Amino acid sequence: MRVVLFQTVYILNVILAARGARILGIFHLQSYSHHQLGDKLFKELAARGHEVTLITGYETKENVTNLKTIVVNTHLKGTSTNMFRMSEGSMLWSNMKFDNYLLSVAEGTLSDDNVQALIKSKEHFDIVILERLRNEAFHGFCAHFKAHCVLSTSMPASRLINLQLGNSAPPSYVPEMCSTFSNNMNFFERLSNAFAYVFLTIWYRSYMQPLHNNLMHKHFPDVPDLSDIFHNISLMLINAHTATNPPVPLLPNMIDIGEIIFGSLSHLVKI
Repeated sequence: MRVVLFQTVYILNVILAARGARILGIFHLQSYSHHQLGDKLFKELAARGHEVTLITGYETKENVTNLKTIVVNTHLKGTSTNMFRMSEGSMLWSNMKFDNYLLSVAEGTLSDDNVQALIKSKEHFDIVILERLRNEAFHGFCAHFKAHCVLSTSMPASRLINLQLGNSAPPSYVPEMCSTFSNNMNFFERLSNAFAYVFLTIWYRSYMQPLHNNLMHKHFPDVPDLSDIFHNISLMLINAHTATNPPVPLLPNMIDIGEIIFGSLSHLVKI
């Protein structure tokens, strides 16, 4: 009897382990450089048997088994702007403009009719994979669907990502994302970088995070406060690679996946 019970439990565990996960992906920006990473990632997850629902800014050209897309574009109405012009000015001013712009993009995405239908549905997801780009209100998806929260970024880890995961990234060595500094800074560059780090962290905590919290509760009224779920991250996927990016401190759950956008490379032809 005990042998039969053990065999039954073992077989059930094997079956459950082999079952694909239900995954919600959110790569909402209509920026092709950001879209590439999500496109590769979610098509591969679907090919491996997982059921994937993807909120995206681009229509999928081919029919992919296990992949359902929700295309959003309403966030461009009234929010379209010149990215090059937005980056003009000081490092601090550029960051603040990007923060406010991306908040409006998050608002437009959450207000999309198809996204609203998904939120109000009885869908179940095991994992939510978010593109992390100043869209903290999207953490409501993780809490709403009671799913593991995985973050992905189309760039190397930023100050806010390091802050969110508790990763040590001292401003004396790790430059601000919007700065022109390298990791080999002189004293005055380090001083400027440290000032930007402190100022922008205070700006985010005191101004931007409350705005994202209000936006999150507007669309997910029953989820906890953003400050309570902000650090609840299972995994961080980073579009970086040791061959192209300088060495920086990373926690074990922060994984460089920059090479996936290239796919399988053939052997070089010998001349």
